[in-house]
Amino acid sequence: MDCSWTNLPQCITGYFTDYFFNYLLGILNSPVNLFLGFIHKLLSEPVNIEIFHPTWLVIIYILSFFYIIIFIYAGFQFITSANNPIKREDAKEWLKNAFFLIVFVQASFFIYSSVLLLASSLAGGILSGIDTSFFTITPDGSVGIQIMLLIPYLITLLITALILGVRYILASIGLIFFTLGIFAYFIPPIKDIGKFLVTVVLMILFVPFFQAIMILAISKIVQNFTDYKILILICGFLLINIATIALVYFVTIKSALGLSRLR
Repeated sequence: MDCSWTNLPQCITGYFTDYFFNYLLGILNSPVNLFLGFIHKLLSEPVNIEIFHPTWLVIIYILSFFYIIIFIYAGFQFITSANNPIKREDAKEWLKNAFFLIVFVQASFFIYSSVLLLASSLAGGILSGIDTSFFTITPDGSVGIQIMLLIPYLITLLITALILGVRYILASIGLIFFTLGIFAYFIPPIKDIGKFLVTVVLMILFVPFFQAIMILAISKIVQNFTDYKILILICGFLLINIATIALVYFVTIKSALGLSRLR
């Protein structure tokens, strides 16, 4: 509204009304922005695994003792199975697996950090194209509904942040299980255990990528239903949480069923 001497009272009143309204929205959006910033950081930033590097070195040191045992066993099998083609092929398989085991176990830290960086980059690339204003309380739509549903919305964001926090911790210690999984994968009797560990760890690493895709979809839907944006946001983040738990459960159970068939 253009201010002049003729409408000065209305102009001053409108100015203070807008100022108070924006100030109120700023207060209400403070916890929302806090949770959103934390969620964005957990989704897009690579997990710091450097703190587990000393532990990884200890694991590598312990596993190195098994290298000699595996080579001795494979060599003994190869020598004693000269007249048995089947056992001779098994011995060759053991020797080949032992070679790959040493290479991939020793490089497991680099492999894990590279995959972790790839997963974070994919999620961060998707999130970079999302306008975060879609996830805050704005004058668009019904402000009253947004204010009334602010507490449920904050609780939903808190649950999302907690799930992502747990995933962050699991991704940090996943380096150890990833290394053990690679070691077990190249030992035929326990190959399925190694496959189980590697599959679960990789699933945990790429969870933010799928969550970022769902957040992008939510932001697009909100643009078309601004009057009910708070409801869509609550339902959307609840769906993300449920889908994340379901994905972890499905992959873990499916991998565990593969192990149970061995017994």
